[in-house]
Amino acid sequence: MAPFCVLALLLGLSAASALNFSSVLDRIGYSGDYKTSKVEPKYIALYKEKLFLSLYKHEPNIISTLAWLDINATEKPPQLKPFPSPVQSASDCSAVQSARGIAVDSSGRLWALDNGETTCPPKLLIFNLTNNNKIVHAHDFPEAVVNHTSGGRWLHDLVLDESNDDCLRKNQSWTVDIGNKLVGALALSPMGARELLYIIVSHSSKNIFSMPVSDLRSGKKKMTLTLIGNMSAKCDKMVMDEQGVLYFNLPSTRSVAKWNTRSSFKEQQVYSVMGVEN
Repeated sequence: MAPFCVLALLLGLSAASALNFSSVLDRIGYSGDYKTSKVEPKYIALYKEKLFLSLYKHEPNIISTLAWLDINATEKPPQLKPFPSPVQSASDCSAVQSARGIAVDSSGRLWALDNGETTCPPKLLIFNLTNNNKIVHAHDFPEAVVNHTSGGRWLHDLVLDESNDDCLRKNQSWTVDIGNKLVGALALSPMGARELLYIIVSHSSKNIFSMPVSDLRSGKKKMTLTLIGNMSAKCDKMVMDEQGVLYFNLPSTRSVAKWNTRSSFKEQQVYSVMGVEN
């Protein structure tokens, strides 16, 4: 099924499909294309043996803000490669200009938010990973949805609701009013349920909110958030697994915690950098 049109462009997170808390991101090397060790991932997505990353563009050597590495590579550290390859021209507005939230759907397609650049509008690109990484769809966001002024927009994350198959046909996007709040991170109830969209309001917040996905599917334009719980520290990224367990980072304590959404909110630590007190 093609993912439904609700991309939750409340503007927010990413995360890995495989919740393996190894230090692979701390061991990324540079390839012949990325001649720098200053690689800072924003969002990540997993497809088979490929780990996709969107990157901050700190310097000219970050030649593409969308990249991948082979998680089974024998070289240490693994080599980072631009996606798609070869790297497209920076002046080509059909190419990825500034990748943000990314996700892979069940049909093997990579969805990538592109914040655009000064002369290129923000857009959504969908790559078919099973057919030579071809772009199967591109959606330019209308200015009424995402500001086309480069300094006035900041796309973040996306999540995919695969409960309907008409997204590509309708080719629509819209905004949702959540009470003048900024969204910093998103997660969606697991497949089979898809009942709630979980939200961290603004970056580095301790509060987790939710809203019904059914209201988003219906095209409702104004929503009220429900407070679900409060984390022990501020958070800016989270991800849901298929069992309904929500994982979220706590940057100030350099740790990752989880909560089983099938029960009342209760935080449990699952990963911490050695030597850091929580």
